Amino acid sequence: MRIALLTPVIVTPSITASRDFYVWHLGFRTVFENDWYIHLHGGGDPHTVEMGFMLPDLPEQHPAFRPATNGAGLILNVDVEDASAEFARFQAEGLAFIEPLRDEPWGERHFTLHDPAGLVVNITQKIEMRADFAAQALDPAITGPTGG
Repeated sequence: MRIALLTPVIVTPSITASRDFYVWHLGFRTVFENDWYIHLHGGGDPHTVEMGFMLPDLPEQHPAFRPATNGAGLILNVDVEDASAEFARFQAEGLAFIEPLRDEPWGERHFTLHDPAGLVVNITQKIEMRADFAAQALDPAITGPTGG
């Protein structure tokens, strides 16, 4: 199977606050919106990143699509060119962080925060891996800041 696109749909009562978070802070744009569903595009190419927000408990939806997320157990990684600059910008915008900016030995400079639906958003930049982590990589292309 060749996957053309992976689009997460977050079921939350906070669809407008979620839309605003991703539009204002992460540069997404709204491409569809009605009373119960909002669809966003992000990135340069319209089909690079898409995500949707849907209200919970909609009777017209299958029961599997009705429960709202509580945010636990899902991390959205957002790779950026300069995590330090984004951290400073988010600080200036008054956002609260789960974890401040830090470098990790597995080749990541990152910070984390919650979105309005309670999901963990990890803003990350690839940096050089520490040698012991790089030795564990199955694909040598992922060991440096341009890999992955």
